[in-house]
Amino acid sequence: MIPVHSGMFPKIGDRVKRAEQSGLFEVTDVNVPAHTVSLKAADGQGLVSRYVPWTELKPQCAGCCGHCEATHEHSAGSEIKDES
Repeated sequence: MIPVHSGMFPKIGDRVKRAEQSGLFEVTDVNVPAHTVSLKAADGQGLVSRYVPWTELKPQCAGCCGHCEATHEHSAGSEIKDES
């Protein structure tokens, strides 16, 4: 899903978290040679942050509903397993 841990690069439309900011962000632009992205808040509020290094990104699990924060961090590409 997200690059840093999986060896893949982020894609436009991916939803990620930032290491130094709370909230969920959407990737709006990807600069592969510079390993940076542009991000906007997933709720559409606020300005676009440009030149954000990939190393600041935290992956969001597929279909994440807050499960990761409530239980544990997932690495990129990992699936949430039903624990019931």
